[in-house]
Amino acid sequence: TLAFDQAEKVIDQAASMGTKHINFAGGDPLVYPGLLGLIKRIKSHGIEVAMVTMGSTLNQKMAGGMVDSGVDVVRFSLDSPVADTHNMIRGVRGAYEKTLRGIRLLQEARLSANKTKPLIVVNMTILKDNVSQVEVMASYCADLQVDLLTYGLVVQTSESVVEMTNAQFSEEVCSRQFQSEDTMLLNIEQLAQLKDSILRLRANGLLGGMRTNSLSILPMLSRMDDAAKGNYLKEGLETGELTCFFP
Repeated sequence: TLAFDQAEKVIDQAASMGTKHINFAGGDPLVYPGLLGLIKRIKSHGIEVAMVTMGSTLNQKMAGGMVDSGVDVVRFSLDSPVADTHNMIRGVRGAYEKTLRGIRLLQEARLSANKTKPLIVVNMTILKDNVSQVEVMASYCADLQVDLLTYGLVVQTSESVVEMTNAQFSEEVCSRQFQSEDTMLLNIEQLAQLKDSILRLRANGLLGGMRTNSLSILPMLSRMDDAAKGNYLKEGLETGELTCFFP
């Protein structure tokens, strides 16, 4: 972890390079004691700032401080509208209740300060254990009165992709952690189920006014389907269209 003064220098250097957006991700940014100071430093340069958090440690004072800091977007990780499912995915008892409390505290702090920021977003990472809840999650978040629901997809791979990647680099660079029997990745049938859910959300107006990124993940589903069949890396290498979004 960077010391506060080192982090400030990184922010200043990023600003001098013309950076437009900085995102705090995890671990959980809320555990960093100087977070609010860093957000204010970023905003002093006119840079947009966002963060991703479980919100489990958010209290009333911190919620008020976040609103005052000028943070533009706060994304809460919530993987299910069902407490037991979310807690199982996160592996933490009571995580669901703590995240909901954090969302409500930030909503109250924003309302109290009569501000429109931060934008309050729920991130749902779609896995085999919650893929059936994609549609109901949209209605749930509308009731929760958050500003946006974003669906995220875990990296989809297959044994052939692992072997081809490692052969390409002549070393074990591709993880096998998702190759076990109890993998949380979506299989081909579940990917088809997810695509159907997204298309129904778009076609039938089931969002209840909830804004989502559902349309933008449709192209990603095609690539995940290819990956599940072991085709993605091979085709990417042949066409030169393979893209790494997390270099």
